Amino acid sequence: SKAAAKTKRKASEKREDDSVSAVKIGYDDEDEFERDEEKFFKEREEKDDMLSLIGEVGEVSTVLRPVGVAEFECGRLNVMTEGEYIERGAKVKITRVDGTNVFVKKV
Repeated sequence: SKAAAKTKRKASEKREDDSVSAVKIGYDDEDEFERDEEKFFKEREEKDDMLSLIGEVGEVSTVLRPVGVAEFECGRLNVMTEGEYIERGAKVKITRVDGTNVFVKKV
């Protein structure tokens, strides 16, 4: 059927953007591809921004047991410890970022 053929149709086009090659496969709508591509690059930039926080020092705004809020130069962040309690007002350092989880330790 035409619908099945349309679904199976593959259109490949390479485009260099920010040194990453994006490949269009199975997109029937150019606008849909561009929206998805924009979302991909935005998410990648956000991930890079989060990773750049490693090493930042801030102050605990709420008791971390083990999750809470800390204030950093970039603003307030939801953070977590590796399991320990950290009291309000303590200085903490961002040790790692795993997805949207920001881990801290007391300094």
